[in-house]
Amino acid sequence: MLLTQISSIKYLLRQGLLLRVHDEQESNLIQLMKLRSQDINGLKDWLNDKKYLSRDIVNELAKEILPKIIRDISQQILNVNGLHSYVLKLLMKQIKDNDVLQWNDI
Repeated sequence: MLLTQISSIKYLLRQGLLLRVHDEQESNLIQLMKLRSQDINGLKDWLNDKKYLSRDIVNELAKEILPKIIRDISQQILNVNGLHSYVLKLLMKQIKDNDVLQWNDI
């Protein structure tokens, strides 16, 4: 079930959607997991347990997943030929060198 949670987090981050909102039951992550529970046996019970759905755990998973998503998207952009590609490569190098990315609660 944890793999289902991880793939759901990957999907939401890739789409640029927030994982959580103030009303936890209305969060994108919970709603997506509820939808997936219709097709995955045992997921509904796992969701009710809430053991791995804490803010800290979700944030930690997102922090591990997000850099790969950023690299994948960046690579897709950098594969474009021409001046845009050159400028984007410079920007990405600058970001990497300066470690500009700050991790806050997602």
